[in-house]
Amino acid sequence: SDGPSPLVVGPALLVLGDQGLLTALERSSGRLLWQRRVTGQFEASPIAANNRVYCTNRDGTTFVVDADRRGEVLAESPLGQPMAGSLAVSGPRLIVRSEQQLMMIAPAGNDVYAAEPIPAPRKF
Repeated sequence: SDGPSPLVVGPALLVLGDQGLLTALERSSGRLLWQRRVTGQFEASPIAANNRVYCTNRDGTTFVVDADRRGEVLAESPLGQPMAGSLAVSGPRLIVRSEQQLMMIAPAGNDVYAAEPIPAPRKF
């Protein structure tokens, strides 16, 4: 992989290739656990939360992969904007930076911190 960083999830080391091949290796032995192909070009590093792996391709589609079920793809979510940055996790929220926007994705019913940016006074 030239772009995405490897990721440790439980007993596995996950490597996402630039062309979308997600490989899980046993950390202690290097033995292949499973491989799964997700579509697209990948620059952003995958992240993990609650034993799920989130991989976002260059076109802005995020794949949610179950790290326990041999890499089963649980969901595919297109954002409709090009992305190169990795996702970030804040509690139950995902922070997403596209080429044009900074977004927060939260479960239904969760409070949003601010609907509009709050200007801060500038001090020099």
